[in-house]
Amino acid sequence: MKMYGGNAELARGAVRFLLQKPSDAVRKLRWKAMHAHTSIAQNILDFDAFKLVVDAKDEGISAELAIDHMHEPFGTAILCHILADDMTVVELGANIGYYTMQECAARKLRRVVAIEPNPRSFEILKQNVELNACDNVTMHNIAISDTDGTLPFYIPSTRIFAALRRDPTTSASSTSPCARSMGSSRPIRSKKST
Repeated sequence: MKMYGGNAELARGAVRFLLQKPSDAVRKLRWKAMHAHTSIAQNILDFDAFKLVVDAKDEGISAELAIDHMHEPFGTAILCHILADDMTVVELGANIGYYTMQECAARKLRRVVAIEPNPRSFEILKQNVELNACDNVTMHNIAISDTDGTLPFYIPSTRIFAALRRDPTTSASSTSPCARSMGSSRPIRSKKST
């Protein structure tokens, strides 16, 4: 209490803030507690305009979305504000599709091109596109680079992203095709909703 100058209201406000917006450590603990006694590999989160499959082993974006029900609030708000009908969006690093679903839900976009090199993230991205019947999404399981070929990707065991450099949390590695343009990869198109 002394660190707030004896101001109980200020101290209560700080506690409320910390409880409302958990730190990464608190979020990780909550996420682990939610999945401590289950073997569920995935959860489906229900947002107002779409549903999203998340990875129960991911302590990154999946945990953030399950606990906070939001990812990068300012970035999400800006994206939804600048989208316009009949726009084509190219999303580099689509991950599991949070922004892809925002893009599909926000406007009548002509086309969304979602590019994700991590095979694990890409599989969940495909599930999310199908779950939400986003028939204007084209997906590419590639990395965009300055050369055609392949790149090594290092995949942490507790997060659903990949990096070009190995770090202490890396548990697996994979290679991903890379291309200078999307024309050199075979796209995976979303299924038309019936």
